[in-house]
Amino acid sequence: MFEYVTKDGAEEFDRFVRGNPAGHFMQTSLWGRVKSEWSWTGILLREENGKIAGSVALLGRRGRKCGARILYAPRGPVWPRERPEILGLLLEEAARFAKREGACLLRVDPDVEEGDRPFLRLMRTRRFRRRVRDDYSLFQPRLSYENDLGGVTPEKLEERYHPSTRRNLHLSEKKGVRVTRAGEEELGEFMRLMTLTGERDGFVPRGEEYFRRILRELGPYAALYAAKKGGKTVAAGIAVHFGTQSSYLYGCSDGEGKKLRANDLLVHEIQRDAIRCGSRLFDFRGVEGFPVEDNPHFGLHRFKMGFGASFRITAGEFDRILRPGKALLFYLAEGVSRLRQKWGKGLCDRA
Repeated sequence: MFEYVTKDGAEEFDRFVRGNPAGHFMQTSLWGRVKSEWSWTGILLREENGKIAGSVALLGRRGRKCGARILYAPRGPVWPRERPEILGLLLEEAARFAKREGACLLRVDPDVEEGDRPFLRLMRTRRFRRRVRDDYSLFQPRLSYENDLGGVTPEKLEERYHPSTRRNLHLSEKKGVRVTRAGEEELGEFMRLMTLTGERDGFVPRGEEYFRRILRELGPYAALYAAKKGGKTVAAGIAVHFGTQSSYLYGCSDGEGKKLRANDLLVHEIQRDAIRCGSRLFDFRGVEGFPVEDNPHFGLHRFKMGFGASFRITAGEFDRILRPGKALLFYLAEGVSRLRQKWGKGLCDRA
């Protein structure tokens, strides 16, 4: 039995996602409130005994340029991996809902490994087309790094790091850098550092209100961390600790912070806090390209590998086309957006 919920009545929905090993904060009504420019609908699948078997949260919006409407399930659906039939039922119901809503396509990007062949076969039988890219042009990054935090304590975490990363931590501490868990009062400094980072790395950051919504709507699960030297913030980051997974969403620094290796200490302290919050997995989020030294973006790979993180490839995005003509317009508009992003005019994330 399917049940539809709204953001104002999603308490049980969100509890299910938080308690599911495959659950992700982007599959909750809380994320729907952050993405205020999108509509939000939650679909629950209940078994005969009333127990929730699976769920999918759908964001919806109409393209600004093409006028075509899409529905999108970021890091969804959520289902028990040993029961693929639940996934099939959720996808069919989501497609029916998307068609009723007039959407040209339904897009999903569940957190599934690249080589999961049974999953890929199921998606083909459900008429989904796979989309794979090695840059940031998908809604969620396909290439990323993660750390398994299971069984490690905050005090022992450093032992997993590369010697050079440990040296950077000690250097930063010796130079007087200290990391604290802050709140909205640090948003002004965060935006200053994010603007500098965008200028340095070639992207346009989102506005302050977007980051404020993350901290407010995700409530106790989101935190802003500030690395300070003598009272001045030289690096900052935003992380989400949800269920058994923590995600490092945004990081930024100024020139002094880079010299002081404040980013290393910042990530270290965020991971220590993740362990204290009960997380067993730390998601470093995306990278561009593969971990080979001729990759011009290899520096970010090296930084994340220094924390003992493992390179990971997910299966990508999957689209089910519902109205071919309008879907074509949407894809053309996406192509223009990718070109803007390539030439340094894109936003800092697509979430």
